[in-house]
Amino acid sequence: MFNKRTAQTMQLEDQAASKKRIEAAFNERTEELKKEVPKMLWD
Repeated sequence: MFNKRTAQTMQLEDQAASKKRIEAAFNERTEELKKEVPKMLWD
């Protein structure tokens, strides 16, 4: 997972993650959390 400092450094080095990749990573992590976190939390 990217943090702000890492993202800024990568951007300065012209290696920034694309918006599409960031969105995909966000969606992947969301799905992981849905599976890991107890269901009662979402109710």
